[in-house]
Amino acid sequence: MYILIHCGGSTFQGLAIYNLLKQHKAQINTYVDGIAASSASIIAMAGDKIYMPKTSLMMIHNCWTYTMGNAKELRKTAADMDKIAVAYKEAYLDKIKIDEDKLNQLLEDETYLTAKECIEMGFADEIIESKEENNVNQYANMSILRLVNKVKESKNEYKNNTLNDEIINKIAEKISKILEQSAKEIANKIIEQNCKGSAKEEPTGLNNQIKEDAWTSFFYTKINEKEGKENEN
Repeated sequence: MYILIHCGGSTFQGLAIYNLLKQHKAQINTYVDGIAASSASIIAMAGDKIYMPKTSLMMIHNCWTYTMGNAKELRKTAADMDKIAVAYKEAYLDKIKIDEDKLNQLLEDETYLTAKECIEMGFADEIIESKEENNVNQYANMSILRLVNKVKESKNEYKNNTLNDEIINKIAEKISKILEQSAKEIANKIIEQNCKGSAKEEPTGLNNQIKEDAWTSFFYTKINEKEGKENEN
């Protein structure tokens, strides 16, 4: 889920969206690409992981409203807003690292938080969009695109033949090899990003062996996990 630039809105709608996301069984990641302000910051808290570029912001404050009426009605409105605050503060308290007194102060002050401050206080989990991460993502996307093109080629190769078990097995085998190669390329790229600096300290051959061992361990662990599940079934 992406929160691009959102300056908030209805507290009740924000709570409803937050609750729907929290109840979903999927892994929910929220990304604040511009600003998550007011009720949008409540929605952001639904993320199992909350990501913010270093140039993004979050703004939190106590809810406000328009009202009219006599003194009794105005006092009731204020009491109602105190009850509403109890509800939306729970969304923050379930995520943040600071205590409730500190949260109350931030809400009363209508506070703008930088990505760094959000990480420090627990309003977010990770600052994203480093050059290295973008390179890995782009490499993964290119590998997937190549995979799609290879699958299309396999389809064209056998399009004039009647599909039978032998041809289906050949296609499956070819796609399996393509998947293995694409996964290996992506894994090696990630390993390279995480092994920066070791090339200055160790011979190139040893570095290549480290990467190969890491890939082999990763790949066969996944195969063994799959075979174990099949045996259990």
